[in-house]
Amino acid sequence: MTDEHLTDGWEPDLPVADTLLRRFLFNLAAFHETPVASAGGRVLRRDDFAAADLGRPAAMYNAATLLRPLPVDRATETLDAVEGFFDGHGSGEAYLWSAWPTPDLRPRGWVLEATRRCCCGRRVARRPRRSRPACGPSG
Repeated sequence: MTDEHLTDGWEPDLPVADTLLRRFLFNLAAFHETPVASAGGRVLRRDDFAAADLGRPAAMYNAATLLRPLPVDRATETLDAVEGFFDGHGSGEAYLWSAWPTPDLRPRGWVLEATRRCCCGRRVARRPRRSRPACGPSG
């Protein structure tokens, strides 16, 4: 038996160009992040996902992209981080893009968007958020 680490293809230090799917996912993440950052929104990049929040209803620009399959032993941790990024900020819906089958997220408040599909044909999950006035909370 050897102590050699076998790659799973999703380690953060692998080049983005390692696979076509990896290129696609990082491009999709940048598609969300770049305009949001330019418009003063919030972005977060982690090893497991990238998220962008424009801070107002903006369809595609309030989204998180999974950059690797949800880990079986840490799926809750990853989903908590995605939801924590969006909770209490902005308004409108947030989208979660995954290239892989994901567990049923309805108990967590996500709904499967039957009318939207990724370019690979997979359905996309969205999480409704409460709207708030553009000027912020009243009080």
